[in-house]
Amino acid sequence: MIDGRSVLLTALLLVVPAALQSVPTPTRESGPANASRSVWDGVYTPAQAKRGEEQYETFCSSCHGSDLQGDGADAAALAGPRFTTKWDGRTLGALFTVATQTMPQDAPGTLSPQAYGDLLAYILQANGFPDGEMELAHDADTLRRIVLEQTAPSPR
Repeated sequence: MIDGRSVLLTALLLVVPAALQSVPTPTRESGPANASRSVWDGVYTPAQAKRGEEQYETFCSSCHGSDLQGDGADAAALAGPRFTTKWDGRTLGALFTVATQTMPQDAPGTLSPQAYGDLLAYILQANGFPDGEMELAHDADTLRRIVLEQTAPSPR
């Protein structure tokens, strides 16, 4: 004999798995998998990189050096293979967050968001990434959509 509970249980066993198939799988919004642009797309302007260079000379060069190579111990390289290898496949949002939370070393987070964005533009320029028509954003959420790729992607 079929009772109401059996019918309900059978219905749940049929409906719930089908409903779960239509639920999207959660993804990390901040990860490179959701990045929609690359540093090779020209994500900063030359004028922004110039402002970043001025910021760099004032706030960064005493530790990271005039050549952006760091000291090999406490101050990381910001240009060249050591930098691009370390950040390859990561987003500019991650780099922006590290910079805003830890730099300058003697006064972390004291620069304006625009100054940090300008510094990123200078770092991109120093690493040979192409400039573009639009300024680089200066907020981590937007920058999480731009991935740093050590080598230019193959044309599609």
